[in-house]
Amino acid sequence: MNLVEGGARESEKDFARFTSIAIGSCEEVRYQLLLSRDLGYVGIKDYERIKNEYERIKMMLSKLFLRVAESG
Repeated sequence: MNLVEGGARESEKDFARFTSIAIGSCEEVRYQLLLSRDLGYVGIKDYERIKNEYERIKMMLSKLFLRVAESG
């Protein structure tokens, strides 16, 4: 949702800022996943699968941020 909001802004600088916020939100999700595992809400197999997806998405967000920040 941060990316959608940032994309609706008028400048690359705003989009970069919202991309950075999206990375922060991604970290929040990572902590929630870890907490869910530690509390026993998510099994280890599901945790590992979701963690791998998280890492893939975080990498994409980071690359997007670098690209947008360099062009702005």
